[in-house]
This record gives sequence, structure tokens and C-alpha cells, in this order.
Amino acid sequence: MRSPRSLVFALGSLLGACATAARPSEAPAPSSAEVAPPAREGGTVERLPHAPRVGRYVSSKWGFSTVSYWIEGPEGVVVIDTQFLPSAAAELVERRRGDG
Repeated sequence: MRSPRSLVFALGSLLGACATAARPSEAPAPSSAEVAPPAREGGTVERLPHAPRVGRYVSSKWGFSTVSYWIEGPEGVVVIDTQFLPSAAAELVERRRGDG
């Protein structure tokens, strides 16, 4: 079981990631090794460089470029925020499984 301190760190990392996503001009560009090539829907999957157990999926423009995050835990993965389209949510799960 994780300590409350590690959960606070994980949430802090996620909030930092959200703040970075809100200001993309200030965020460093991910390397090609961190971003998977777009799938049929055109979404992207990336792990955050400062928090390797936290990742982000951005749907294609047809899904309104909706952003979802995930946090890997010792017993599974927690996905935060849902996608606008069910097909984009399915792609997030499929692409995340291929990533990790």
C-alpha cells in the first residue's frame, strides 16, 4: 500500500502536468521516443518526462483534442477524465496497453 506522501506526490505531478498542458508553449517538446505514432483515430500517447508513471492521451481533432491522463499504480492504472467520443476512449485504453 502506498503512503499518503507518495499519493500527494503523484497528484502533485498530475496537477503539474495539467498546468503544463494548459501552457503548451512553455512545455518542452517530447522526444520521438516518448510519443507513439498516431493510430487510426490520430490520437497521441505520451509519458510525462518528469513523472514516468503518469501519461497523457490527446484525441484527434475529430474528438475535439480531448486530453485524458493516467497514473500507473502497483495494482493497476487509473484514468482521469473521459473522452468525448467512446471510440477515442477505446483507443486510449488500447494505446495505453501497447505503451506499457
